[in-house]
Amino acid sequence: MTQDEIIDMARESGALDYYEINLGVDGDEAALLAFAKLVADVATAKEREACAQLCDNPAMFGPEGEWCAAAIRDRGQET
Repeated sequence: MTQDEIIDMARESGALDYYEINLGVDGDEAALLAFAKLVADVATAKEREACAQLCDNPAMFGPEGEWCAAAIRDRGQET
C-alpha cells in the first residue's frame, strides 16, 4: 500500500474533509502525509515479516530458508 493510496482512501472516506473542517486546516496536508507514510511503513513491515515467517518454515525451504528470512528482515533495517 502506497502513501498515495492511503491519501486517496482518506479522501474517499471523507476523513480528509473532517480533518480540514473540524481542525480548521485548509489545504495543509502535512499531518495526513505523515500519517499515510506511517500506515504504509507499518503495512510494509507486516508484509515483510509474514514473508520472513514463511522462510522460517524448514518444511518449505529447508535450512536455506534461514538466510532467506534473515535477508528479508534485514531489508526492514535499511535506512
